[in-house]
Amino acid sequence: MDSILYINLWQETDRLLRACWHAGNGAPVPGILIRESLSPGAIQAAISEYPSQSGFYNRQTTGGSSASQVGSFTAYPNWMKLTRVGNSFSAYVASDGVNWTQIGAPVTIAMATNAYIGIAMF
Repeated sequence: MDSILYINLWQETDRLLRACWHAGNGAPVPGILIRESLSPGAIQAAISEYPSQSGFYNRQTTGGSSASQVGSFTAYPNWMKLTRVGNSFSAYVASDGVNWTQIGAPVTIAMATNAYIGIAMF
């Protein structure tokens, strides 16, 4: 997840980011990303939507490997939501931006309070 294109915003408090995707063909894959820094191998949490499934990914240590949880695919247009409350991160998908389905379980990541959050194309 380090070779990606994304638009980032600086985050100084707990955050929620929602985005709606209107079309996709599998490459590149849209997503939402929260990273501790812009350095390769940074601690991070991300959600993405592939043509057959949604995914919730995290890296809990700098330079460590990424872990993933998968959920069902929501047909386009679809919504994705990535939340952070303290060090607890959760990912959700919805077809209408109202009725959310959680992907897997929340993940605790010891991430700095100040982090980068943005829209990603994986």
